[in-house]
Amino acid sequence: MSIQSTILFLLLFPLSTYAQVESLVNDKDIIWAAKVETVTCFDALNGSLPPQLLETVPVKTVQDNAEAPTQSPFTEKLKSMIAEGAFPAYADKSLLSPLSGREARSRLAINDTIVSFDPETYEEKIHILTRDLLETASFFVTQQLWRYNGRKNELETIALAIAPAIESPSRPGHYQPLAWFKLPPPQKGLFNLKSRAVQFASYVRHNISEEQIEVIKGEETHLKEILISRFKTGELTGYDQQRRPIPAADIEDIFIQQDTIITFDPETYEETVQVVRIEFGQLDITDFRVQQNWFFAPSRKTLQCSAQAVAPAIPIIDEYGTRLALRPLFFWRKE
Repeated sequence: MSIQSTILFLLLFPLSTYAQVESLVNDKDIIWAAKVETVTCFDALNGSLPPQLLETVPVKTVQDNAEAPTQSPFTEKLKSMIAEGAFPAYADKSLLSPLSGREARSRLAINDTIVSFDPETYEEKIHILTRDLLETASFFVTQQLWRYNGRKNELETIALAIAPAIESPSRPGHYQPLAWFKLPPPQKGLFNLKSRAVQFASYVRHNISEEQIEVIKGEETHLKEILISRFKTGELTGYDQQRRPIPAADIEDIFIQQDTIITFDPETYEETVQVVRIEFGQLDITDFRVQQNWFFAPSRKTLQCSAQAVAPAIPIIDEYGTRLALRPLFFWRKE
């Protein structure tokens, strides 16, 4: 390839990536779309998880060596393909700054300088050790495109890019991407556990806050407003956490919480019990509970995700104002 052709490719390739996203959201049936960043893992882990990652359950695994199975086959296969350069590398999640293979490898390792002294001669020796960051990475930051089809009442999630990540030494629970790797467009035939090409699949359950959502279409009506309004009017079937459809007669109560407040008169010590009804509005909802399936077909170099259920969720707060957990109000489910 000539120098001129190389320069032209580097200039046009980011534009083609942007155009690909544009084509996915410009469909007239897509009434809302956003880029969403998440931290996830693809194998079951015994250690601590990032705060917003609730669980990962492998549902299909093909071990390279059945006689010596590994505990993290999905992750190890994905990392080996990243190390081999199977996916185009970038410095940023927007995929605007391509990295060469050498530049990408330099981001996946770090050099440590160790100074030692000879105990007899007191001679100083400097050792440079290379630490493989990719090898120690168990979690990935993902960049996804979410789009809501108003005609079908369907939420689609598309994996755009992925980055192996390490925990920040200064901010526990936060993960730093090492480098970003562009994923190919989804292939519908590979959203199938029975596909021979799909060697790995995992169910991932996590929380998403509005801070992780960058709306790129439909800013005037957020996803939570679409789901709530259609649920209340009966256009959309809502499900509870046991996957049971919620009857129309129960919809109003979902957005109301009853609290019992007990007070004492400081002079008479008389106890007063008061039942207060609190109605949740859209401003109270800043999070989502999300359930996704991830499918990995190494031979096709394809890693893709599918939304199974999404729920607007409200925080559960104790008497001291500490946020304890999230309570999903109702679930949109993939039919």
